[in-house]
Formats: sequence, C-alpha cells, structure tokens
Amino acid sequence: MQKTKPSLLISSILISLGYSCSVLAEEIETTELTNDSASEQLETIVVSGSSFSQQVGTQKITEEQIKRQPTKGGGITDLLKSNPNVRFSNNSDLSTTAGEISPNEVSFHGEKYYNNNFVLDGMSNNDNINPSGNIERNGVPVGSNPYDLPNGNSQSMWVDSGLLKNVEAFDSNISAKYGNFTGGVINAELKDPRFDKEHSGKIYYRTTRDDWTKFYIQEGKEDAFYSATRLDYQPKFVKQSYGFNVSEKLSDKFALMFAYDRTESDIDYYHTRMRNTDNLEEPVPNQQKRTNTTYLFRGVYLPDNGDLWRGTVIYSPHKSRQFKSNVKNGEFTSEGGGLQVNLEWEKELSWGKVKTYTGYKKTGDEIKHQEDSYHRYLASPYFGWISNPSINTDADYQNAGKYATWGGYGSYSTEKEIFTAKQDYDANSFDFWGIEHKFGFGWQIDASRAKYERDSDNALYYYVRSDRVSCGTSGACLDGNQYANKRTLYEARDVSARDNDYAAYLQDSMKWKNLEFTLGARLDHNEFLGNTNLAHRISSSYDIFGDQSTILFGGLNRYYGSSMLAFKLRQGIGSGLSQVRGLNADGTLTDWLTNGTNNAPTKYYMTKVKTPYADEKVLGLSQKLWGSKWTFKWVNRDSRDQFSSSIRIIDGSAYRVLNNDGWTKNDTFTLSIAPLSNYKWQYATIGWDAGLRISSTESNNKYYDVSSVVSEKAVYNGKLINAEDLPSADFNTPWSAFFNLTTEFPAINLTWDQRFTFTEGKKIRVSDERISCNGQSTNARGNYAACGNYVGDVAVYEDQEMGSAFMVDWRFAYKIPTFQEQYFEITLDINNVLNRKQLTKSNSGTSTYKQGRNFWLGASYNW
Repeated sequence: MQKTKPSLLISSILISLGYSCSVLAEEIETTELTNDSASEQLETIVVSGSSFSQQVGTQKITEEQIKRQPTKGGGITDLLKSNPNVRFSNNSDLSTTAGEISPNEVSFHGEKYYNNNFVLDGMSNNDNINPSGNIERNGVPVGSNPYDLPNGNSQSMWVDSGLLKNVEAFDSNISAKYGNFTGGVINAELKDPRFDKEHSGKIYYRTTRDDWTKFYIQEGKEDAFYSATRLDYQPKFVKQSYGFNVSEKLSDKFALMFAYDRTESDIDYYHTRMRNTDNLEEPVPNQQKRTNTTYLFRGVYLPDNGDLWRGTVIYSPHKSRQFKSNVKNGEFTSEGGGLQVNLEWEKELSWGKVKTYTGYKKTGDEIKHQEDSYHRYLASPYFGWISNPSINTDADYQNAGKYATWGGYGSYSTEKEIFTAKQDYDANSFDFWGIEHKFGFGWQIDASRAKYERDSDNALYYYVRSDRVSCGTSGACLDGNQYANKRTLYEARDVSARDNDYAAYLQDSMKWKNLEFTLGARLDHNEFLGNTNLAHRISSSYDIFGDQSTILFGGLNRYYGSSMLAFKLRQGIGSGLSQVRGLNADGTLTDWLTNGTNNAPTKYYMTKVKTPYADEKVLGLSQKLWGSKWTFKWVNRDSRDQFSSSIRIIDGSAYRVLNNDGWTKNDTFTLSIAPLSNYKWQYATIGWDAGLRISSTESNNKYYDVSSVVSEKAVYNGKLINAEDLPSADFNTPWSAFFNLTTEFPAINLTWDQRFTFTEGKKIRVSDERISCNGQSTNARGNYAACGNYVGDVAVYEDQEMGSAFMVDWRFAYKIPTFQEQYFEITLDINNVLNRKQLTKSNSGTSTYKQGRNFWLGASYNW
C-alpha cells in the first residue's frame, strides 16, 4: 500500500493543477517564459544557434532559476536534482555526515562520477589526480596516511552556485566542442558585473544546525552515533554560509565586480579511548571544522568596436580539520582548491564570431599534520594523557599494551598547474546547393604538470621500556623510562608527470527543409597517456510537419575520457625504511640501522593504457501537446577500456597496476514535460515541469582503485550468471520521477518553490567472498550449489534492497522593499518536508539512511 502513496500524491497535484487552470481559464493570462521571469522552469534549452538534436541533450539553468531552487549546501551538482539523466551517489545527504559541506557526486547515464567534465568559466575544474580519494575506511579519510595520496574529489574548486550566472548540463548528443569525458559535461559560468546599475550588490547569511535536522540512525547504533567518536559520525554541527558581492559600473564601457563567499561547518568530535590522566572518566573532545571560501574579482570591458573583454581572478580554497583517533596532537588538515586567472576576448567579424581564451590554474590537495613525526609512546607519568586506558581509574602505567600516542606525519601534497589557450570560431550560416550550413570549429591546448611532494623526512617511532636508558643527545627517548627501538622513515620525495592535452574540433550543422543534421569530429592527444583519439559526433532531427510540433531526433556519438594520474604519482611514495637501534653497555643508544623496507599495504605501478571511451546511441521524439512540450528520449551508452586495476607480480613483488579492463553498459529512458508558457492570474504566477527516468546499468568495476570482475561467471543472488550481467554497485536507482512547482505571489512579494521527487528503491550489490567452482555440484551447499558444471573462480554477490522514497523540498523567499530598488530578503529551505526515512546504504550489518527533515534559514540585503 505504501508504494501507491507517492503516485497518488503526484496524481493529485497534477489533477488539482489542471483543474485550477481550467476553472480559472477566463482569468488566466498566458505569459512567455523569459530569463527574467521569477517563475522560470529548468528548460531544456541551449545557447542560440545549436541544432535541435543537441538542444534536447542540454539543460540550461539560469541565474534566476539557481536562486529559486530548494537547496542545502549550494553545490553546483545540487542544481541537477531535477535532471532526469543524472543520478546521485548512495553517499549523498547522509544522516551520519550531515555536517559535511563537500559537493555531492553525480553520474550521467551510469558512468563513474569522476568521468564527467566540469568546466568553470572556460577552464577545466576536474581533479584527475586522485578523484576517488574522498572515500573513507571506517570513517578515517584514506589520504591521511603517509603512504597515500591526499584526498581528492571530482571537482578541484567547490564554487557556490550563488556566484554563477548559469549552468549548462550536457548529457547526450554533446557538441564536438567538448571532450575529456565519458559521462556528462557541466559547464558553469560565473556572474558578470552589472551595466544596468551604477552601484549594486548583496550581503547575505544562511545557516543550519543539528537542532534543525532529523537524524535517522540504524537501530542499536544510536549510542555509537551520538558519541561522535568517528569522524563520519556527526550528531552535533553548525553550518554557516555568508558573504557579499559588489558590482560597480565605472562607465558605459567598463564594470567591475568583487565577491566573497564562505561556507563553514563546526562538528563535535570525541576520541574513542584517549583520556587525560587527571580525568579517566571523560573522553577527550576536539572540534572538526570544514571551510570553503571563494574570492572572485571580475571585470568586463566593452570597447566601441563591439568587442567584449572579460578578465577574471578566482581564488577558492577548501579545508577540512580532522583528527587521528586517540592520538595527542594528532590534528591534520586536508586542503584543496586553488587559483584561476583567465582572460576572454569575443570578436564579431563579418563572417562570424571568434572567442579567444587564455587561462592559468593552480590547484591541488594537501595533508598537513600538526606534527612532523608520530610516536607510539608507552603510557607513563611523564605524559598527561593515555591512549587506551583500562576502564577502572586505577590504570597501571606499566601494564603492557598501554600507549600514549602522539603526533602525525608532516605534510605532503599533490599539485597541478594548467596553462590553457583556446579559440572557438562560429561562422554565420550560409546556403550551398539548397542546404543551410553553420560551421563551428576550434582548438585548445592545456599545458599541464602534476606532482606529488613530501617536503621533508617523516618518521613513525615505536617505543620499549628501559630503566637504564641514557638518552644524551639522542632523540625519541625518555631518560630512565623508554626509548624508540624501531622506526619507519618516509624520506622526502617528489614525483611529477606531464599531462598536456591538445584538441581540435570541427562541426557543421546543416538544415534542408525539415531535416537538421549535425556532423562533427574531435581530435584529442594526451601526452601522459601517449594516445591520439578521433571521436565522431553525429546527430539529426526531423520536423515531421514543419511547425516544430512533432520532431524526431537521434544521434551516434563517441566520447573519449581523460587521463588518470593517481597510479603514476603513487609510485614509490609508500615505501619507508625500516630501522632499528638498541642500547650500548653504558645505556646510551646506538645509531639507527636500516634492516629492510616497510611498504604500504598496496604498492602501485603505472603501465601503458588506452584512453577510455563511450559509444552513444540516442533516439527520441519531441511533441507539443496540451500547451506543453513532451520529450521522450532513449540513450544507450557502451563504455569500454575504462580504468580499473589488478594485482600483478613485478620483480617478485605484488603491485596494483592500472588497466583498461573496466566497462559499463547503460540504457536510460526519460520523459520530460514542460509548459510552453507559464500561467498568470490575479493572485499568482504558476510554473511547472516534470520528468521521469527509467534506467538499467551494468558494470564490472566500482572505480579505478578496485579490480574489475574479470571472471566469466559470477554467483548472483544464489544463481550462476554471466559476469557482464551484474548490476552497477552505485548510482543505480532503477527509476525516478520529479515534479517542480513554482509559485510567485507578486502582491505580497513571496515566492514558494517546490520539488517533488520519487525514487524507486535501488539494489546495492554486495560481494562477500570468492569461491572456486569445480564442476561437481552434487550435494553442494551454500553458494557452491549454484556452480553447476562450471569450473573456475567466481565472485559471490548479493542484492540488498534499499527503500523507495518520496521526497518534498520547499523554498520560500520573502522580499521586504526598503527604498528605491533595494530590498531585504528572507529565505527558508525545508528539505524532506515529509520527514521520510530512506535507507541508502547497507553493508556488513551496517545500514545508513538519508537525512530527515532539515531547515536552512537565510537573510540578505540587496541593492
């Protein structure tokens, strides 16, 4: 019965809306959808001049629409929640990590989330060094260990959507202008200074906290969660977002803008066992902190000859302060983001338009520990803390196994510098032999260098007790108490790689009578991979009746991905020298002696690989019906040579080696509905749009750091199947639907925007073991019974069904005019209005849920 509730509610909304519109037919005035309308919908539109077959693969979100969307943290990907071609990760908006501020990861058509191309103001905003490094092991970031690369993310800079003029999301039939992706393209353009006012700006503040959030926690694990003894258990937090932007029109030809934006989150944290020796009953508290700050300076110059010059400087670092569990002075920060400087020149010529772009970008990720060395001291009266005391208050410092751990691993970082130069040429349309042609062509060079650097030697010291040790000038020693007899030394190191990209493209959009045909090609060469690739981009549409009412469209395209630098930069960084020392007869310490190598849990090796690619088929129909446009689209993606990895023996040692064994297959069916115009009556202006997605994804690997399923067969839910028929492990909701409703009440200066979404319960693919089938299944038990006559190793997988969810999100904005055109605005976002409980992850007996009802309150002054 529960499964029918969402459909009934959606139906009732649609019926009531239709009924209201019919009853008020005489009062309603139809208005065109315009960019400055407060009731704009997320239309499927694109920059003027593109063919219809490419338009249907594009979602353009304008500045006004960005302001109107219900939101949480303000990340760019949150704007895509009403895009039917996008799926969000199981890790997004979790109850356990409600204090985080990092942007959510998204997948287009079942592709890996790091295979998208994020473009920020004309430059790549991708992190191809270690984009999956943001995962955690039991709540501890992987990048916090001395043998790891620092944490990464799919986006190198986390720019708040409030600083954007528009966002374009390309999912299919994507122009040859774009490359380096096998998923989708997210093109974000920053705001420009205003020319319609001499002085304008905004100052704002927005906040939420744990008291305004409903947590859903697995039964029986509430005490563990509320104890806040893991970095990813965040029951107490306060988030704040604040900033300002100022635009100054200095003349009719020149204007400047400066913006500052900061989001921060303070999160309580307690060590699980570490205690101060003067109070062994109370856990030691610390406070985690997350910050994301953006400084933006932008100028636009309009000379008399009609050109446009635009210069931009943006500095956007983000920082996370965390702690090593039960370690004194074990604080470390994970820092990312960086600097971007770019200059654009647009020139109108008699035959078309030329856009010239130059830019420089420096981004990276860095781990900074509070201390340069780690010491596993033995508990002693010398120290005011103990890392693992006994439960009773009479803990004996001399007991074996009692430690007082201290310190960290110094600093290590990744960095990437990019110099970009490119030109795009858009020729005016012309006729040739009765066919209208519109050419576009261009080139791009990204000269980039990436590196890993550990700036100094770092050591991990391990102590033994001795009442006769005499330290003298030796370090890592306490007179008459204990000394370090073993250490692992990680020497200063740097690894670098050239990652230059060269690209050129050509595209011709042709029109003959009712037929449009776009033929494009893109040539890419990546210096790091050493590969040159030619990709075709072919799309077409046919206007059946010649009046834009019924249009068939389709496409055949290939997209090549980008390089992956993680394995190259990891080579050798996890190898440490294992050293020992002892006591001389007089109690003094001997020199350190190297007795071997202490390697990381995983060693990495980079080999020659191909460039991943995806072949795409598109077919669809657009139909104007009942005052609205209905667009049905099928997208088939077949992705091959995806980055995966496997264990190989090289010179007698085991290495994880990057390979091209990964693949993904996906079919997506979408239906998008949008009105041709809004509805306006005497009390309110109403707009709406809706969408439905049904998709199926199969993949043999999770991400590049995990081995692919290379076996021919697999046991899945107790049955032996072909391994290629396994479902995807994440981003795999089978179907979803959304309905957006925007309402403006002009008389009272109030807007009310609503998003209704229903997501069918996904299946989580869980693998717990591998078995060897021997072809003899008689009397076999358990998973072996599924082997039948098959001989070979197989992985065993099971589905764990996640719950379906109907979600409602609201955003209210109320304006209070002050004087002239200035106003004070109050905003309220209510996410998950119905407080629905949704299971999103389940593994090894642990279940994780989405956040319940959550409130964000904001205020701004605008002039």
